[in-house]
Amino acid sequence: MDFLTDISRILLPVLAVLILGLCLWPLMKRRPLSLGMVRLINSANGDSYKLTTREVSVGSNKKSDVALCYQGVSRNHAVIKCEKDGWYIRTLRPDIAVTVNGRRVNKSEMLKTGDKIGIGPIVLIFENR
Repeated sequence: MDFLTDISRILLPVLAVLILGLCLWPLMKRRPLSLGMVRLINSANGDSYKLTTREVSVGSNKKSDVALCYQGVSRNHAVIKCEKDGWYIRTLRPDIAVTVNGRRVNKSEMLKTGDKIGIGPIVLIFENR
């Protein structure tokens, strides 16, 4: 009986660690999706804004990820978000004008390289390499 107790004291923790390792292995080998080289270029002055997170705020607020301090740009104008199938721009309020290639964005629209995003008087060019 003492022999079985001694073995179970060693075997049960080893078995628990093995099971835990088998459960965590698939999670650890997944690599996060790369955002690539994505940026917005201000066509007026050539300023470049690199998109380094999956969700980027655009507006005149100094705390915005892409701060555009121009008259006609709302404090919180739009959000650019990386989804599974690509990048999308979404307006934050229906009364604020956001355009993509001259067409008004109602709720959200997918972005492609070279798209011209109109935010107030500013035109940003979306570039995704």
